[in-house]
Amino acid sequence: MNPLTLVYLFFAGTFLSLYFNKKLVKFYKNKWIMYGFVLFSGLAANQIYDFYKSQTNAPEKVSFEAQAIIAENDLLITSSHGYSVIVPAGYKYITSNDALASLYAEKKSSDNRSSSTIAITVTEAKEPLSKMMPGLVEKLKKNYNDFNYSEKTNSSEDKVLRFSFKTDENKNYGLIRFIVKDKLLFTITTLSKNPGNNSYPPELEKAVESFAIK
Repeated sequence: MNPLTLVYLFFAGTFLSLYFNKKLVKFYKNKWIMYGFVLFSGLAANQIYDFYKSQTNAPEKVSFEAQAIIAENDLLITSSHGYSVIVPAGYKYITSNDALASLYAEKKSSDNRSSSTIAITVTEAKEPLSKMMPGLVEKLKKNYNDFNYSEKTNSSEDKVLRFSFKTDENKNYGLIRFIVKDKLLFTITTLSKNPGNNSYPPELEKAVESFAIK
């Protein structure tokens, strides 16, 4: 099974333990934390599905594949949850009425060795980004070898976290943008596993840069 699955499962387990830890008041029953669990559980599920698909001749399609739409060209989506974003050409995507899983998109190579994903959530902003991001960074630094990151501040309510980590021989890249407006936290999370040219895909960069609040 792909080692990245273990990374996603670790993230999911970490978020779940934070969500139910009464001693950590900032995280206990925090909807943003639960979204983290949902997001990484979903990513792990996709990896597990790919594994079992390779083991069977006629696998049953999962809900995402059954409902997803393919963006034939770069597609600007305006969401009822209060944002707009570009879904890159060639990505399968699905939207939801649930703001905790507002949009999910993915693209995989034909051999499934590389993949890229986009996920967007809208939740209540519990604290300033200046307080939220350091804790997230420290958790990632502590638990992942070869973890490197950089931060970009567009404003006190618009910050970007760029990071990379390694699993076996695969280099993985991530870019997360957090925007706070009207007491809501808008988050776009992008991940790329084993991308070509060993660098963050430009189309994901474009998607993150296009992310705007109405």
